[in-house]
Amino acid sequence: MKYFTAIVFALILLLMTKHSYAFKKSRIIFYYVKAGNGITIEDKETLKKAIRNALRNNPKFEVVSDENIETVFKRNGISEDGCTTTECAVKIGKDASIAADYVMYGELYLSKEGLFLINVRVVNVESKSIFWEPSRIYRAESLSKFYPVCMSIVNEFAKIIPVEPQVKEVRSDGSLIIDVGSQLGMKKGVKYFVITKMQYGGPFDVEIDTLALAEIDRVTPELSLAKIVKKFGEPVVGAQLIQTAGEIDATPPVIQHESITSAGKNLDIPIQAEISDNRSVKRATLFFSTFPNGKFKKIPMTRKIGESNIYSASIPASDVGTADYIYYYLEAEDNFGNKRILKQISGDPFKIAIKSKDTTPPQITYNPPKEKAKTNEIIFSAKVVDDVRVNQVILYYRTKDTGPYSKIPLKIFAKDVYGVGIPIAKLNSSNLWYFLEAEDFSGNKEHIGDANAPIYLKISSKDVTAPKVKILRTLSRKSDGSFSVVASATDDNKVESVELIYAIYFEGEYPRKYKVPMHFVPKEGYVANIHLPTDKKIRVEYFVKATDLSGNSNPPQKNILILNTQTEASISEDSEPPVFLNYYLINFGLKTLNYAPGGNVVYPIIFKVKDNVGVDQVQVFYRDWGDTQPYKSLNMGEISRDDDYGILLLASDRGVQFYFKAIDSNNNVSFMGSKKDPFKIIPEKLGKLPSVLNKRTN
Repeated sequence: MKYFTAIVFALILLLMTKHSYAFKKSRIIFYYVKAGNGITIEDKETLKKAIRNALRNNPKFEVVSDENIETVFKRNGISEDGCTTTECAVKIGKDASIAADYVMYGELYLSKEGLFLINVRVVNVESKSIFWEPSRIYRAESLSKFYPVCMSIVNEFAKIIPVEPQVKEVRSDGSLIIDVGSQLGMKKGVKYFVITKMQYGGPFDVEIDTLALAEIDRVTPELSLAKIVKKFGEPVVGAQLIQTAGEIDATPPVIQHESITSAGKNLDIPIQAEISDNRSVKRATLFFSTFPNGKFKKIPMTRKIGESNIYSASIPASDVGTADYIYYYLEAEDNFGNKRILKQISGDPFKIAIKSKDTTPPQITYNPPKEKAKTNEIIFSAKVVDDVRVNQVILYYRTKDTGPYSKIPLKIFAKDVYGVGIPIAKLNSSNLWYFLEAEDFSGNKEHIGDANAPIYLKISSKDVTAPKVKILRTLSRKSDGSFSVVASATDDNKVESVELIYAIYFEGEYPRKYKVPMHFVPKEGYVANIHLPTDKKIRVEYFVKATDLSGNSNPPQKNILILNTQTEASISEDSEPPVFLNYYLINFGLKTLNYAPGGNVVYPIIFKVKDNVGVDQVQVFYRDWGDTQPYKSLNMGEISRDDDYGILLLASDRGVQFYFKAIDSNNNVSFMGSKKDPFKIIPEKLGKLPSVLNKRTN
């Protein structure tokens, strides 16, 4: 009987599963690759695509589009290569056009043996600190190995990302079907509090109602069944599950440090690093020696006053003595005993050359703008280099043509790039007079402008930052038959209006478009109630538009609802499979780093797939041309917001044969090509591919 019950439960969950999750995915961006010597632009772009595809193929993440990232960089007047610090990553991640939970960037180097060395760092936007990096440096033999290596990195990171399970269904016997299964870490026997949470007003105004204590009783890959252990109220669909006890922390701290390459003689050598942990840092230590293989002395690093994650220590001038070089490395440990040591990518300690005399001031590269748009803060950045080492860069400013200057230090944004943002509320003026000063550790100074001849900057009153919108409750039917949607809308200045814009699509008719105002309701948000026809099947596309006082509006984010005569809002009646559209012409092949005649090359495949509701998965099945072994399969990544899917296939230089399968959100399936009728690419000569895809029956 138990066996029969288990089978029935598994069938119920299988029927309910549509490859979609109600839990909140973590929004993440990946935008930058720091490259070592010998790394080409092609290498960097291949790594970018591989990591982004790996993130897209992990159900815990929602990857922000490239277009949004580029827009935000242009708006802030910085480049990807100029944004490699935590402060800059947080600034980009917090932008309303991105609204990311995490920002990831990578590092790519070549080892002495010619292997690719891959590392990433993840910044938590909310805590404004480095959150994670892999437990080791990953290695790849060639470009074709980037994707599986990046999948391993992303999977390691995903293990520490908490998932907030939700109640998908309350069954008649009181048990709960949960929208998370073993694929996302749900385990039998774990207990959760079942809660509802409503946020209103400020970020700390949260009302939490505990409904029950539940224990996971059965688990499938996609869903789980929980039994109620203790009831405090009535569990409802959409309620969240919060785990009752924390797990053991096995994640070591993360150290980010721009190595010191030179220092002046008879001066202390300050060493600084950003050190953070997913919980807390217990200690940080600087180790140094005058010999690369000698005995290393150690000095505790202390947290800088006013900085949450910046640690520093100085190597005393007395310990440098007459040495020509100083060697050092860093170590950090958390409260669970997890340690991380930071050295060069080769495993050797960092090396500082000691210079006998420093009389050269820093050099500043800066192009003063005549005018800047008014945003939530005015950003200044400059490139500053020194023959030994920059000590500090200071911005002096005032809002009147005469009078004293205020000063603010610039922080390092990237290698040799310093920047700072002044909140517009602090300026309270449309005029600014300022100058920049850079100083090295020997006291040599350089200026752009000066106190007697400052640079003038006009600040335009135009606000260019759009409101940030989040749908709190999707379009759903109320007891009176109407439908409602609830959203939050916030802006740096003030939200002027919020509207629900929607279109109703009837079968065989032109769509009807509507726009209704949304009204603010305390403790809920902006609310709109509308009536929809229920006498026939319709499709509704809608989004929430917020506009601020300057006329800026958030970009549209389309939501889809299909309504049937007899059912609640649902997409279960969707019977249209995805449609394969045009190929991009493929006219090149990529040789692997360790290529030899008769070996493998990389074949890029890119095309479009569209669906009336939403594409859930696109797969490619492939094998070497002429091979009789079973086809291998890979999930293709969505590489743009325009329904483009792509993959890099590794196959022999004889060619490759392949076909495709697409699945939409309701399990409708379509194929292009087949096992018996595959597509093929056969190189005319090594490293060159035909410019079109030709079909051939085996």
